[in-house]
Amino acid sequence: MTQAMENEFRIVFSTFPNMEAAKTLANQLLAKKWVACVNILPKLTSIYRWKGEIVEEQEILCIFKTSSMRVGDVISYIGEHHPYDCPEAISF
Repeated sequence: MTQAMENEFRIVFSTFPNMEAAKTLANQLLAKKWVACVNILPKLTSIYRWKGEIVEEQEILCIFKTSSMRVGDVISYIGEHHPYDCPEAISF
């Protein structure tokens, strides 16, 4: 891996059902030092298709700030420890 790639940063987005779940996962990733910062945005309205129906719910959005080297770890950890059956973890 080149020095430039090691210094690249990524943002991972994931939504949560409540503030407690968002803070818990944020603190776990911060304790592992896999993210440098997490922004938590409350009162997000999500509209999506789930099991053949259109659903509208209030959610919490977390923005995880990490390195390109850790983005895979962060996404995997979210997938394994998230309260949703099918969590999103989108990286930019």
